[in-house]
Amino acid sequence: MRAAFVRQRSNEMDSSVISERVNASAEFDLFLVNRTTVDLFVDKSNNEIVLHATRVAHSRCCRLTEGVYTLMGCISVTLFFLGVATIKFLSKKYSTPRAARKHHRLLKKYQIGWVPFDIYYYSFSFRVEYSIHCASIQTDSKGKRSLLLIITMNGPSSETWNMSSDGRVRLHRVQEDIRNSLDNFLTLPDDQPGSHRERSPMRHQNSSNRKHRSLSTPKTTGCSSSSRNPSSAKPKKARRYLGTASTSLTSIPNAIKLSMLNSGLLSVAEEGNAMAAIADKPVDVANFVKHCDQRRKYPVLLRVEFQTACKVEGHSTRHGSKPENRPKNQNQKIIPYDYNRVVLDLQPGIPDSDYVNGSYVDSILKPNAYVVTQGPNERTVSDFWRLVWQSNASCIVMLTKTFDFIKVMCVQYWPASKGKEEVYDGITVSYSHEEQLANFVIRNFKITKDGPKGKQERTLLQFHYTEWHSHTCPYSNNIVEFRRRVRAALLSTSITHSTGPMVVHCNDGGARSGVFMAIDANMELVEEDGLVDVFGYMKKLRQARRGLVETLEQFKFIYDTLEESITCGWSWFPVSELTTRLKQKSIRYPVTKMNEYQREYAQICKLTPRFTIGDCAGGHRSDNRHKNRDVLIIPPDNFRPYLTSFQGNSFTDYINAVFIDGYTRPREYIVTEWPLPHTLGDLWSLVYDYDCSAVVVLTSPPPSSSFPAFWPDGRRSVKYGPVFTVDHVSHNHYPNIKSWIFRINKKIVSLTELMAGVKAMPKTCQLFQLMCWPEGHKVPTSTNALVELMNMVERWRQRTDYGPVVVISSDGTSRVGVYFAANACIEQVIQHGEVDVFQAVKNVRRHRPQLVENLTEFKYCYDLVLHYVLHYLHRDGSKK
Repeated sequence: MRAAFVRQRSNEMDSSVISERVNASAEFDLFLVNRTTVDLFVDKSNNEIVLHATRVAHSRCCRLTEGVYTLMGCISVTLFFLGVATIKFLSKKYSTPRAARKHHRLLKKYQIGWVPFDIYYYSFSFRVEYSIHCASIQTDSKGKRSLLLIITMNGPSSETWNMSSDGRVRLHRVQEDIRNSLDNFLTLPDDQPGSHRERSPMRHQNSSNRKHRSLSTPKTTGCSSSSRNPSSAKPKKARRYLGTASTSLTSIPNAIKLSMLNSGLLSVAEEGNAMAAIADKPVDVANFVKHCDQRRKYPVLLRVEFQTACKVEGHSTRHGSKPENRPKNQNQKIIPYDYNRVVLDLQPGIPDSDYVNGSYVDSILKPNAYVVTQGPNERTVSDFWRLVWQSNASCIVMLTKTFDFIKVMCVQYWPASKGKEEVYDGITVSYSHEEQLANFVIRNFKITKDGPKGKQERTLLQFHYTEWHSHTCPYSNNIVEFRRRVRAALLSTSITHSTGPMVVHCNDGGARSGVFMAIDANMELVEEDGLVDVFGYMKKLRQARRGLVETLEQFKFIYDTLEESITCGWSWFPVSELTTRLKQKSIRYPVTKMNEYQREYAQICKLTPRFTIGDCAGGHRSDNRHKNRDVLIIPPDNFRPYLTSFQGNSFTDYINAVFIDGYTRPREYIVTEWPLPHTLGDLWSLVYDYDCSAVVVLTSPPPSSSFPAFWPDGRRSVKYGPVFTVDHVSHNHYPNIKSWIFRINKKIVSLTELMAGVKAMPKTCQLFQLMCWPEGHKVPTSTNALVELMNMVERWRQRTDYGPVVVISSDGTSRVGVYFAANACIEQVIQHGEVDVFQAVKNVRRHRPQLVENLTEFKYCYDLVLHYVLHYLHRDGSKK
């Protein structure tokens, strides 16, 4: 398709070329809002559509020496296939805008061409490209024809800038970015540089020159002066362009400057450009959300800050680089600087025994607040405990798994079980208590050492974050909760009397350790002074140790976590305040016209992740599409269970189900929909493959072909699919609750497994069905029955292995979110005497955004927790 040929509309335009004039109805408000008039001409002889747009100046926006400036462009195409007959065909088939939108995919086949717009104003030349599609040609009763065009932006959703050698700027932006940037530019006051220069009209170019105009050599963009003013023969001076080397950055508006940095027009590598775009000072908490919004709009700011912070003056690393010390380093790129390294006491007869890969790091408010070290290996585990003892550590923060990505990240430097003791260079280590939560573990260590004054004993807490994989970022709210537990332990004098630094380590003492310290130090600054200083502290981290906050993604994660923490605040409160808090949440604020329930739920909806079709590719495959009740409710591939039982060549590993984290265990629940007639075997494969101890059914639809029964009704055995047979063992019926115990038998159909002598052992599970939640009701008729169902499931799991619990509703979204969130809150009440429904619902919606689908269900989660506290707990918090 050849490039568009630019022609300037004038009164002398050959009328014979223009066969007819039509009115264009197009969305030009994306470009220049409410100030653009558009004329359209159709040239049948040359198969061209000539577009003429005029932008009228607004007196409040800018002062122009001339009242009107002209935006001119054109469309030039070679209509292949049937030429003008194609437009006639479209006009007959899609005669209305509604039909055009309905058949948008078909209209893509009849793409007419590109619409290039050139704006000449002051010293910039913008070029914006749109794709244009013919929607319809309509003829009224008087024979007047109107052509309806669909004009859409060409290119990616993010902004991309390119600048040619002559200073022109090609701009491709989405709707809001076009409007904001061009309005900012076009509303420059007259005293800006170039505001009194004469504007150049659009030049005549042939198609080949226009196609390669971004690669042209520097030259003036205006016509000769005689073309505009015949009485003047004085030639114009060459035009200077903003953004060239001869122009100061201070003359460019901030929005344009950021866009030019964002696209590479201004080099980020140049210190002056970088420091002109970022503010090297703390940000007030009240302005931090706007601060983050600006970095989302201009991602170059994050890159500038990160690259600037990483350009620090290197310090000596002589001790860590010694040949005898190099084997003590996990990563040779991350070794401590000599000036702030942790120096151990020398052991007699062992040279260089004072070296350990550890560094003292300041927080924003406190010097030497942290000791950053690597995860110990077999050779350095004794050095690690010497570091902990000598620095009088207040706690240990471990941010890595011991084994991850088929690699040993860190040895287990504590005893394998409670009550056992291990000795490392005279330091005896044991632990007496371990608290397991979904994303981290808290262990209580007791360390003792013989000294000159006798045996010394200390108590030390280890906070082990278990769900932070290497080269990834965890969930922000989980890290904030983890940090809250760490800080609460340090403030509790009954747990520790140590005033030493916090020992922080990941596998190599680099990226993840730096992220945690940046979040912790900035949240401490927020709590003390109401300020945030991500960029400033990032520079301090890099000056203290190499490799802290290793990637741009991790740097962005720090911003996101702090923003979420500031936006959401502390949503937990003691269970003793539950009744009072619920009364306060019902009060409607006069300004926002919302109560606290509505505000919290709106905040949750805003923070809920959105998954693309690519994220859920497995459910959209042609061989799996018929296994979904609703095409809009598809599980993400990263969080869905994969079936492992072989049932035949026509079966796949897909089932419409998602893992949900509990309060104490990750992937504690599996949510799925009521099975279809052809997915009954898949449901029992799910229960068998993942050793599910219980199945909870929260609905009781009448039997039909759409909702077939998937468990035996009576004492007979029933076969589901080619592999699984379910036997009835026993049953019990209670008011509003029914339960059955089943034995699941699996038939081996794989020849390989038969030849290997593999036997499929039968497995047992219990199925619970709630009978007091009728169809069409948003909440059950008996809250006590739902709470009792939760207790029955928990008692059954204590008798058996703690496998995942499968929870089923009719569509896999309604009701089940209430069950998960209320269960997590009840466990939090039992273990810590706290209530945090906000974070519980937020966690539940992480893998399936449709859970807790309305405000009624969200409020009912609070009611369930209140019912449990009033009827199942004593005043001291113990169970009745």
